[in-house]
Amino acid sequence: MKKADNMSRRDFLKTAAAGAVGVAAIGALGACQSQTAGTEGTTAAPSTTGAASSAAATEADTTMAGTDAATTAAAQAQADTKQYELPDVLPEEAFEESEAEYVVIEPDEEKDYDIVVVGAGTAGVPAALSAFESGCKVACLQKQGFAIAQGNNGSGFYLDKSNEGGVLRFMQAFNNDCCGRAGMDLLKMYIETSGETIDWIEDRVGKGGMTPYRTSEQIFKYDKDGKDNKDGEYVCYNKEISYGPKPKDCGDAMRALADYAEQEGVEFFYETPGVQLVKEDGRVCAVIGKTSEGKYIRFNAKKAVILATGDYQNNAMMVKQFCPDVMEFDKKQSQKTGDGHLMGMLVGAQMEPVGHTHMMHDFDSGPMGSVPFLAVNDNGERFMNEETKHIWVNNLLRYQPNPGWYSHIFDSDYEAQVTEMGMNPTKLESLERYIPGFTEDTEGLRAELINAHRCDTLEELAEEMGLPADALVKSVERYNELCESGEDADFGKSGKYMKPIKTAPFWGIHRHIRVSSIDSGLLINTKCQCLDAEKKPIPGLYAAGNTSGQLCGSNDWQMYCSGMSVGWGYITGRRAGLCAAEE
Repeated sequence: MKKADNMSRRDFLKTAAAGAVGVAAIGALGACQSQTAGTEGTTAAPSTTGAASSAAATEADTTMAGTDAATTAAAQAQADTKQYELPDVLPEEAFEESEAEYVVIEPDEEKDYDIVVVGAGTAGVPAALSAFESGCKVACLQKQGFAIAQGNNGSGFYLDKSNEGGVLRFMQAFNNDCCGRAGMDLLKMYIETSGETIDWIEDRVGKGGMTPYRTSEQIFKYDKDGKDNKDGEYVCYNKEISYGPKPKDCGDAMRALADYAEQEGVEFFYETPGVQLVKEDGRVCAVIGKTSEGKYIRFNAKKAVILATGDYQNNAMMVKQFCPDVMEFDKKQSQKTGDGHLMGMLVGAQMEPVGHTHMMHDFDSGPMGSVPFLAVNDNGERFMNEETKHIWVNNLLRYQPNPGWYSHIFDSDYEAQVTEMGMNPTKLESLERYIPGFTEDTEGLRAELINAHRCDTLEELAEEMGLPADALVKSVERYNELCESGEDADFGKSGKYMKPIKTAPFWGIHRHIRVSSIDSGLLINTKCQCLDAEKKPIPGLYAAGNTSGQLCGSNDWQMYCSGMSVGWGYITGRRAGLCAAEE
């Protein structure tokens, strides 16, 4: 609920006292027609205070005695205002950073559809087109002026190329990687439906004029004890499609898909965010959108509303409440303000328990992010055992001088050293492309984010990277001593990874770990229906993509199988559209 358009309860009296005309206007906003939320028979009726009770009115008259007429009118207008009751876990301030509104809205106009999708992204566009192809009249509301999505790779599983034992062993291995917190029923649904969905995405995006630039396979093989074994008889087959190369990504693919969907007959309403759900007789039956001109439109949904507004990383109050461990980190996305989460919670949808999954990595500043080179913080000091998985480094950076920033330091012998580690080094000609200004050919890169440096001395390298030269030199000297001794007495890194930094020119990659996504949301079942406090489906309400949870469950998004984050958007979006169409 943007401050420019609305106000909080605590500001209501103060603002309304400016004049009776302003009070009257606010009172009109709070009024509710018979068919909107708050009507007779509404299951999740918004709370109403004051005016409905003569006793409350008498109390208000007594309280207001001696005040001027404007203040009295303001108090009465506030009393007449109907609003949704905020859940205990949801601070009012969360709405100030979101499009969602909790004061009941009287719409200016109505439109009728079978299904209304809120959000045109990795989940929303597939949901809208899937519902339309099932014979439904579909509207898709989008906050921005075009479809928005992130990431490059989406993957799915193919049961005809897998066997039952392989699938079961994959599920257990996946759950182990998620610290035992995966939603196993949702994982099973993902595996069973994702192959068809990936093929559908590839076909429909192709009809929109874009094809994957790369297709690859991931084949998981296990022995009978569930251990990885390249010769194992238990097989789980996964195919990954990638849209790009960078700077192109899934956003380009979803815009192509949205264009195709619109040509087919899906109606898109851009610059019209969903701001409030309507629930009557226990069923979500509409969503109210707000145009860029400030006009409220009630989009009636005969069958269902599907929430697919992405995550909430740009809503500081929600981050503080549900994912506080990423508060100090920069956020990679913009306008991800939890609109769908908030709207859903106001009508009884339940949020995934606190401890939400976040995806935090940096694949843009430079390659070899998983290679255990010497790592220093922005003070030039070594701060960790570099064997730490790159998806977990954020947990250590949280306590460093500049959360999210650190540097890998290595020398010109890196190719031989990385090979000795049993890993694959990036070739020099590829690594050089990550030096800002080195080449005009930036295909496959995000030119504004590359941050690799090569200098003849450590002092020059430190200056170029913005690190204290004396501290960096001291850290490298200490690291070299440990390498020569054959034992990391400071952090315990394995000896095979201890490679000295002696051969000029020296390299540094200044990495920036940010919040790529928060992969948790409203609890759903395998049909993507939102669940209430009793874990029962809320009729007429679905959620998909990062508005829904929980697939992973762990604090850090798993990297056991590539492409499952984007895949989660594709799969749940299509699944929600198909299941909602059956209502």
